[in-house]
Amino acid sequence: MVHYLSFIVGFCLILSIETTIGPGSRKSPARPTEKVTSTPSPSVQPSPPPSTYESLPPTKTNVLKRNLVEENINSQSILENHQSYCSTCLETREFNNPTLVYITPWNSHGYDIAKTFAKKFDYISPVWLRIKRTGFEKYTFEGIHDIDKKWIETLKEKNSNVHIVPRVTFENWSVDDIHALFQSENEKQQLASTFAKFLDEYTNLFDGYVLEILVQFRGASKPTLNHIISDIAERVHQLDSQGKKKEIILAVPPYEELFDNNDFEMLYEHLDGFSIMTYDFPNREPGPVAPLEWVKMTMEKFSMPESENPIKVFLGLNFYGYRYDRVDSPTKKDQQQYGMKPIIGRDYVEFLRKSHPKSMIIYDPRTHEHATVIHGRPTKQQQNPLPETIIFYPSLKSIYKRLELATQLNVGIAIWDGGQGQFIDTFWRKSFIGDLRRARKISEDDTQWTIIYNGKTHKFQFVWLQGICVKIDKIADLMIIEDATGQAEIQNCSRIEDAWSTNEGDYTIIAGKLLNTTLSDHIIVDAYKIQYFKTSSKHELNWPFEVVDISQRVYH
Repeated sequence: MVHYLSFIVGFCLILSIETTIGPGSRKSPARPTEKVTSTPSPSVQPSPPPSTYESLPPTKTNVLKRNLVEENINSQSILENHQSYCSTCLETREFNNPTLVYITPWNSHGYDIAKTFAKKFDYISPVWLRIKRTGFEKYTFEGIHDIDKKWIETLKEKNSNVHIVPRVTFENWSVDDIHALFQSENEKQQLASTFAKFLDEYTNLFDGYVLEILVQFRGASKPTLNHIISDIAERVHQLDSQGKKKEIILAVPPYEELFDNNDFEMLYEHLDGFSIMTYDFPNREPGPVAPLEWVKMTMEKFSMPESENPIKVFLGLNFYGYRYDRVDSPTKKDQQQYGMKPIIGRDYVEFLRKSHPKSMIIYDPRTHEHATVIHGRPTKQQQNPLPETIIFYPSLKSIYKRLELATQLNVGIAIWDGGQGQFIDTFWRKSFIGDLRRARKISEDDTQWTIIYNGKTHKFQFVWLQGICVKIDKIADLMIIEDATGQAEIQNCSRIEDAWSTNEGDYTIIAGKLLNTTLSDHIIVDAYKIQYFKTSSKHELNWPFEVVDISQRVYH
């Protein structure tokens, strides 16, 4: 595939923009740079001076009628329309095939999105649950404390046909636990029974599961793993809730070594759906998240019988992107020239607000994605400097093209929520603010940290904290929470809806990005989620604490 950095460079040069672009960083071995010799002209719109930074309110016409689904877009158009959805279209659907959306607890805005657009979704999958082996033929669910009964009831009131199918992961299993499960038929049956009993207990809330198991058990016997999955499905299908069958959907990474067409055919009759993770296309350098042709090639490996009804396969759709920032003066010859981090909607909008006059948005007609670019300033030493920042983030046009492809292939879509969890594994432990003073920054832009726990080094970016709110400063847009081991300054609180409903003295739980651990009296965290309680008795809640670990890759 043509080198995407060269693609951007070529288009910029065609437009007489004084920049070039070199190798960057992503996730797979580097490929040789290919020179772009003949390519169609790009669609580039430098951003005009902004008339306003505020988004327009909801309107009565959809984005198609407002001519927003275009190749030629600019920052101002996004800033003016990013919250302006069609208020009269909440009960209508432009896409008629099944839709599944994942909702993560660390991106609380997703809960509100699900309620607002409940009638547009067939399946809603809250990312709450983990299954663990606790002893000989014993299994239990973790994450039960995250279950939001009232939210689910609201969804079902708004859409009586919606299926609530929480995602279940098999995280941090020991080698001994995996060996026991794979070697014993009784263990397999007990695992399947645990899934069925739990679903029966929550029968009025849940309509099945999304299983994420393939990545965690990579390298294990595929026939045995397929046997485990089909056993779970068989036990779950035996349940019946007012004539409504419980369903099992399998999350499928887009890599044949983990799941191929033979596995698909083996499990097809046993499962109710396959959520194909067609995002995170492997690149070492800055490049698209999910090139359309790659998405198509991946989906065609899982083709259904032509007469198949209902549709069982879901095309993965990312609602997150990646930001690449130039690394100043690499010290090693092979050092990557760009640092990469995920970016979600609110951060992309904030980036556009701050960089509005300097940014331009380029459309790649081959990958059908937009790239947002900020160019470096020419110097005497370097007349054509590398871009300072490149962002690949989904646009209305890129999403529309993938919906067209899903319609063409007669498959559904599965939306991965916001991007914060797209490549992270979780390290859960009950811990405290003071422990984070042991964390060490391992990237210049504060995107990655490391901490040693039980002799093992864990990399992380996001943290979970809890404590008493001891100070609120709305002018400075911060609050301070305290536990027995120290204080944490929580910044940018106003980005969280209802953050200022918190009062001093409330018991508070925080999720956010760690920024600083070097101050003498507190650490600093950038807030992504705030939850407060009026009684300190809530301190016994078993929340996920402290560290979101990225040392083990998963595909959400």
